[in-house]
Parts: sequence; C-alpha cells; structure tokens
Amino acid sequence: MITQYPTTINIPLLRQVQRKLDKHYDQFDMGWWVNNLNISFECRTTMCIAGWCGVITGKPAPESDRISATLRHLDQVTEYYAEMLGVSFESAQRLFFVNRWPAEFDKQYTAAWLAHDQPAMVGVANRRIDHFINTLGAE
Repeated sequence: MITQYPTTINIPLLRQVQRKLDKHYDQFDMGWWVNNLNISFECRTTMCIAGWCGVITGKPAPESDRISATLRHLDQVTEYYAEMLGVSFESAQRLFFVNRWPAEFDKQYTAAWLAHDQPAMVGVANRRIDHFINTLGAE
C-alpha cells in the first residue's frame, strides 16, 4: 500500500542535492528505471536525484545495493525517498522519473543525455528541482 505524506518538502535536502550535482556532475545520470518498452527495469546509476538523497543523508533505500526488476521494488524505493523528502508518492514520481517531468525539462534533459553532456544534464536537473520546489511538488 502506498502511503501519502504531507507536502512539506525537505527543501534543504534538495538544495544539498543541487550543490552535489554541481560539484560532481560526472556522477549524475537520471538513467531510466523503466525503458521505453516497459520490459526492463534498471537504474543506470545510484547517483540520480533519489540516489543523491540517500548518499547525502547516509540513508540509502533498503536493498539499494542490488537492483530488483519489479515494479513493487520501484514503488518501495520511490515511497522511501518520498518520505525522506516529505512529499507524496505521486510528487516523488514527478521528481524521480524524467518521463514524468514537465515536457520542457524532459526534452532538455533527453537532448543533453543523448549528447552525453553531463554538465547540461545537471543544469536541467537543477532547474527541474527548482521548479518542483516552486510548485510544491505539483509539477
């Protein structure tokens, strides 16, 4: 069962993530947990936005040292970081899954990713985080 959390965004943690991304842009890639065919589940890096939350707090998601190829596990990880950030499950999905970002950010991130331009990827992610905060997780 998915738990709902009040939208009291842990802004200090998200700002720390932004600073880490700026400093360690080469360790950032949102990757894809679900590929376009919805048949394979993988996280290309532990240093996506959610991963950085775990690294910064020293509290990575349970079993994050191995990838589980199930939607249930993805939901559990999303719920874990939603609670850490003080946002709803749905808001966390809008932050952790690029395909749920507003179209402008999705398009910009995808173009940067295809160009292997990690500094540009970080720039888009940081603007996405700002937008997420400014809209209280609604977008």
